[in-house]
Amino acid sequence: MPGKLFEIHISDFIIIMRLSSVLRQFLLLFLSLQALGSSSAATDSTKPTMEPGIFYSYGPMVENTTNAPSDDGSSSSVQFPTPFLFFGNKHQQIYVNNNGFLTFNQSSSQYDPDSFPAFKNQDIIAGLWTDLDNREKGLVYYRQYINGSILQRATQDINSYFSNLTFNASWVFTATWNKVAYYNLTSTETSFQVVLISGGNYSFILMNYAGIAATEHPVEAGYDTVNSYYYFVIPGSNNGSSITKLNTSSNVNVPGRWAFRVDGESKPIAENTIGLELKFNSYSDMTNTANVEFILQKVRQNLIKKGLPSNIQLKLKKILKINP
Repeated sequence: MPGKLFEIHISDFIIIMRLSSVLRQFLLLFLSLQALGSSSAATDSTKPTMEPGIFYSYGPMVENTTNAPSDDGSSSSVQFPTPFLFFGNKHQQIYVNNNGFLTFNQSSSQYDPDSFPAFKNQDIIAGLWTDLDNREKGLVYYRQYINGSILQRATQDINSYFSNLTFNASWVFTATWNKVAYYNLTSTETSFQVVLISGGNYSFILMNYAGIAATEHPVEAGYDTVNSYYYFVIPGSNNGSSITKLNTSSNVNVPGRWAFRVDGESKPIAENTIGLELKFNSYSDMTNTANVEFILQKVRQNLIKKGLPSNIQLKLKKILKINP
C-alpha cells in the first residue's frame, strides 16, 4: 500500500508530507517556494562586484543602442521578432525606461515606483525602479539578439536553472544600466541588467546586479502584471538601505542573479525544495497546536537561512488529508 500524503497550506507556501507505509512514524517534509518563483540563496558579503561575469555582453563594443541622457527619459519602442509571453499576455514590443524598469504598451517617465502589487492595468518588469539620472553619470544600453553565442549562453542558463525543461532560446533582449547615478546624487553609481529570453512557448527573465548604491529614494525590483494577478518583489529590494545586497542575493545560487519563468505556467525548479525530516505517530498529531507551531518554526528557520527577511511570519491556513 502506498504511504498517505498530507498537504499543508501555509500562507502562499505548500508543504507536502509522506507518511511511510512501512515505518508509520516518519514524515518527510518538503517546502516548495512556488509563491516566490524560486528559493533564495543570499550570502553575507556586501562587497560590490563591478562588471560581473553574470552580465550578458553590453556596451558600444557589442553594438548596443544607448538611451539619450535624459532625466526620466526612455527608449523608443523595440519590436520583438516573435511575441514575448508574459503571464498570458503576448507582447510585440518593449520600452526601456531610464528609471530602471521596462514597459510593454508605452514608455513611462514615472520615477517613484509603484508598490507591487499595484493592481494597475499594465505589465511591468522592474530591474531597479527608482529615480535614476543618466545625464551626469552612467549609460543605459539595450540590444536584441536573434543569433550567436548569446543565444547559446541563454539556452544553457535556462536549462541549468529549470532542469525539467528542454529549452532553446530563439531571441534574447538585454537592457543594462551601467554605473547610473540617482537623481540629485551624482556621486552614486548603480549597475544592473534585465534579460528577456524567449523560445517556443517559454519565456524567462534574468535580473543581474553588480554594485548597487544605497539611496533614500523609493525603490522596487521585481515584476507586476495587469491587475496584479501575478507579481513578485525581490526580498529587500523595496528598501533603499538594503538594496546594496542585491549583488549577493539570488534564487538560483548565482550571487547577484534572479531568474523567473514568466510565460504563465508553473515554475517547477528542483532547487525550490527544502527537506526536513520529522517524527509523528499519526495524522492526528498534525492537528496538535504545539506540533503545528513546531513545523512553522522549522520552516521559518530554513526560509531565513535561504535569504528571506528575519521578520517573516508564517500562518497555517488549512490541512488536507489525501489518500492516493
